[in-house]
Amino acid sequence: MFVYRASIVPVLSFGEVDLYEVNSPVIGSFWHKVQLWVKDVTGILPIRFVGQGLFGLLPKRMPINVVGSYILFIYNLRPLLHFPM
Repeated sequence: MFVYRASIVPVLSFGEVDLYEVNSPVIGSFWHKVQLWVKDVTGILPIRFVGQGLFGLLPKRMPINVVGSYILFIYNLRPLLHFPM
């Protein structure tokens, strides 16, 4: 007895880079000084990205190209009846 369950979908998508804008701070500004201080303390340079919404955390409304199709997954309830050892 075979049961058809959820399918597996391998997906490649293109265009996520365009969903946010990365703002470069002006040299000598407060944000630039904060970036350099955080880089000196942690070794990681924080970036400021802008999208849409109240704080700019949501991505902009742009299309994302998605490539892929589903792979049907068949689940066997009694595997030992079909493949005896």
